[in-house]
Amino acid sequence: MERTMVGKTPETLPDPVQNLACAVFALMDADGSGKVGKAEFEQYLKARNTSSAGAVEEFAKLDCDGDGTLVRDDIDKAIFRFFTAPEPDCPQQWLRAFFTA
Repeated sequence: MERTMVGKTPETLPDPVQNLACAVFALMDADGSGKVGKAEFEQYLKARNTSSAGAVEEFAKLDCDGDGTLVRDDIDKAIFRFFTAPEPDCPQQWLRAFFTA
């Protein structure tokens, strides 16, 4: 995907991509606290019929500040990275789960 399609930074994601990030985050944030803990993340994967193998490692990669929770900003950065990063270990299980249920 072209970088121009997802913006130049996570802060400039176009509306459709921001809507995707919002929808994914809402599914993860089961208690509506605005934060997603490890247990919620694993439950999200299970509910979407996705293996939770590697969930702890993926959660750690998504948790940008290392505080043990995910916030919407972490998901925006992850979506931006998913579409623009060339590295093969880019976290992606969480996003694929959204589309596979």
